[in-house]
This record gives sequence, C-alpha cells and structure tokens, in this order.
Amino acid sequence: MNGVLNAIGDWNPQLMRELKGRLKLRNVTIAVIGAIVAQLLLVMAFAGKLPGDPSEDYNRYLLAGASGSEFINWELWWQDMFRAVSWLIPYALPVAGSYALITDLGREARRGTLNFLRLSPQSAREILLGKLLGVPILKYLGVALVVPLHIVAAVQGHIPLVFLLSYYLLVGIATVLCLSVAMLISLLNSSQQQAGAMLMEAGLALAYALLILFMMVPLFMFWNLWTTWQPFSHYLTEATGSHSTGITWFNLPVCDQPIVAHLFVLTNLSAGIYIIWQLLHRCYHNLTGTVMTKAQSYGVNLYTELVILGFLWPTPESPLASWHSDEAIAVTLAVLLTIWQLVKFTVLTAGLSPRRQALLDWSRYRHQMTAQSGLRSLGQDLLWGEKSPAIIAIAVNAGIVAAIWVPMFLSSAIGTTSLVLSLGILLNLCLIVIYATIAQWMLLMKVKKPGLWALGVTVAVAMVPPIMILVLASNSAATGTPDGIWAVLLLSTPLLWVTIQKVSLLSIGLSLVAQMAAIVMLNMTLAKHLHKLGESTTTALLNPA
Repeated sequence: MNGVLNAIGDWNPQLMRELKGRLKLRNVTIAVIGAIVAQLLLVMAFAGKLPGDPSEDYNRYLLAGASGSEFINWELWWQDMFRAVSWLIPYALPVAGSYALITDLGREARRGTLNFLRLSPQSAREILLGKLLGVPILKYLGVALVVPLHIVAAVQGHIPLVFLLSYYLLVGIATVLCLSVAMLISLLNSSQQQAGAMLMEAGLALAYALLILFMMVPLFMFWNLWTTWQPFSHYLTEATGSHSTGITWFNLPVCDQPIVAHLFVLTNLSAGIYIIWQLLHRCYHNLTGTVMTKAQSYGVNLYTELVILGFLWPTPESPLASWHSDEAIAVTLAVLLTIWQLVKFTVLTAGLSPRRQALLDWSRYRHQMTAQSGLRSLGQDLLWGEKSPAIIAIAVNAGIVAAIWVPMFLSSAIGTTSLVLSLGILLNLCLIVIYATIAQWMLLMKVKKPGLWALGVTVAVAMVPPIMILVLASNSAATGTPDGIWAVLLLSTPLLWVTIQKVSLLSIGLSLVAQMAAIVMLNMTLAKHLHKLGESTTTALLNPA
C-alpha cells in the first residue's frame, strides 16, 4: 500500500491529504459496517416476501409447474432486489457527497486553509479534483460495497449487461455534475466573509441536498426511463413493457434510438461539467470578481435556449410540438418560458454584476484614460469587460432569447395569438433588463451586504406593483372602473400573461415602447451616476485631505 499511496501523493497531493484525514480505522469501520447492515436489512426485507410469510406479496414469487406443483420465481425476486438498489444508489451518493463537499470547503474557508491552498504550487484543477475525489471517499466506499449485491442481483435476475454498463456510466457522470455544482456553491459562499458563515453553509448544504433529493435525481431517473433506458424501463419500474414517447430533439429520435439517446445525455452532462469547472476555476482564483465572464454568459445562454428549442421544434413525430398549432398549449408554453427566463436571468445578473469597488475602479479607469491609449472602445468594454456594468450583457442575452423565440411563435399556426405571445415575450425581456438595472443600482450603494439589498429591492419591485394592481382592480370593480386600465398596467409586471389577451395590440405596443424608454432613461441615469462616482474617487485620490 505504501507504493500505492506514494503514487497517489505524486499524482495529486491534495487527494493524498484528504485520504489521510478521512481513511482512519474508525471511520472506515463505520462506513463498512453501515453498508453491510443496510444490505442485510434490504435482503431480509425481500426474504420476508418469499412464500411462507403472510405478506401481500405472498403469491408474487410463486409459479405453477407442469405437474401442478409450485416453485419460487427467483429471477423475479432478484429483479426486484436489483430495482430497489438501482433507485437507492443515485440518491445516496450525490446527496451525501454534496453535503460533505459544501461543509468541508466552508470549514476550510473559515480556518483560512483554503487561502493557504491557493498559495500552494498546485493548480486549481489538482486541488478541486482532490477535493472531489477525497472528501466523499467514505461515501464512495459505502456505495462501492453495495455494488457487488447490485451486480449479483443483475446476474441472477438476467439483467442485460449493456443496461448495467449504461446505468453505471450515466449515474457516475451525473454524480460528478452534482458534486461539481456543490463545490461551486461552497466557493461562492466562502467568498462572502460574513458573520454566521457556519450556519449559512449548513443551510446551503441542506438546501442543495434537498434539491438533489426531490428534484434533480427524480428528473434524471425519469428522463432516462423515458428515453435512454426506455427498452429496459421494466427493470426499474413495475411496467411490463416499453412504450415509446416519441420525443425528438431537432428531428433526432432521442427516445427510440438508444445510441442517439446516450449520446444526447452524455453530451449534455459533459457540457454541464465543463461549464461548472470553468466557473470553479475562475471562482477559485478570483474571489472578488464576477462568477462568469460576459462571453461565457452568452455561450451558456445560447446553449440552454437551443436545448429547450430542440424539444419544441415543430415536427410531426414529436408530441411536444403540438404547441405550434394549439393556442392553449402555446399560451402555457409562453408562461413557462417566462418563468424560466426570470429564473435564468436572475442567476445571470448575479453572476455578471461586478461589486461596487470594481465598478468604481472601472469608472475611474475609463475616465482617466484617453482613446489614444490603445484600449478597446467603451462599447467593447461593456460587451466583454469583466469590471464594466452588466446591463449591456444582460440586454445582449435578452436579445439572444428574443432572436430564438419570437420567430418561433410568429411562425406558429395560431393566428393573431402568435403576435400577442411574441410581444409578451419581448415585454418580459424588457422587464428583465429593467430589473437588472435596478439590481446594478443597488450594488453601487455603500451598504452592508449589497447583494441582499439588490435581491430584496428587485423582488419587491417585481412583486409589489402587480399585487397592488390586482387588489385595487378587485376593490374598484364595483364602481365601474374599466378592466382595460388594470389590464394595461399589468403589462408592465411579471403577471402580464394574465391580461395580455384582453387588451388591444396598440396597448401592448405602447407598453413595449414605454418599457424601452424606461430602460434608456434608467441606464442613462446610471451611467451619469457612475461617471460622477468615478470623478469623485479620482478627486479624492489626487487631492487627499
């Protein structure tokens, strides 16, 4: 073992550090005993279902022979065992591993050892990979001890080997993605040096573990049941046969063709891992910078929208393409896209908006330097610069979304509703740019925790006006106030879909023009304020008191 440990230490010193700290006899013994006890309990539970036990499944494993005798269907019994373990593994490893990674990196940040690691000659990739492989090592060990039972159940249950290989491949890559996201969450939290950090990291770890438990793993498993593992779905569910869902992605059959389905899932999981590790590398080295560059945001935004568009591409074979000719489904889709865009742009705004000091430095830098200094132009800096305000980048991302979805809705066969829905998407994108501008304003304020202020004020601006409008509209309905007034007002809120089909196209167009004018005015005011702050800072530096 000394040779193995030396080889690990030479390859990745951080991994060796984690293994030395965790592979203690006591910890390993607990992990091994826990895995063995869990398997014994599972086997005992299934043994209790065999004939001779008065349970509900008494007759499930009985088969009648040719002479009238009965015998146990061991193949079905092992298949049920395989099914149970197959659903436990995807939950156990990502949930426990993510919680361990978030708390470990948070503890390293509090103790200051994370900054010490940054000063070491190891690269960010080596340190983060060492964390990924070493921190959940006891969880890996526990799951590894369950794998033999899983394989035995697959062999005894005559489960196809190709399905078993596909299962381990996809679950393994999905686990890496979940654990990588956990490390990114922990790094972002550790950069916020504030009181109550331990409580914050525990809350984040628990929240992310619950997200994996109730959302990410179920989505992963059911998606693969419908597509990638569709021919083998009866091994994971009680279904007696496979049924095609007909799902396509840009005319590619991701349901009926297992090879295409595997390539699709593997490509998207690998793309997600690549994106997360790019952000991890950036956050590891740059504690005070933005989470992502503006160029990265354009690529991620375009990628996610194309993935969604591929499933909704109007093809006769795909059941999801019915929105192209059904008005009710098209409206529902527009509402769902609105919710998705609000969530996505909230993340993009948080990831692209620089902090106050970075904005002040940028303003002073642009104010002092001349056009002959060889620097890129102001427009290029707003598009690509890391310290410039994020509004232009948010507007470009909104333009990418509009360029994809507006033509799609305009080309649908739902009459004038297609134009209404297209204008609704544009209205929603304008609102997003307005909210991003408000968030950037709040980040310029000299207050404690400006991020929380930006989030709170933006949410208040987004939620309070529509609630007030709905309350006032309901109270004044008996006085004869026209509904059209409230409908037009609601066009400037996230609840625009409630009334957009009740107003005229002229009202929608005027509301769109008003929002664009508001965007221009807000950003002109923001630019003047930022320029003034830069001048004031420069004056304070050149003329100290």
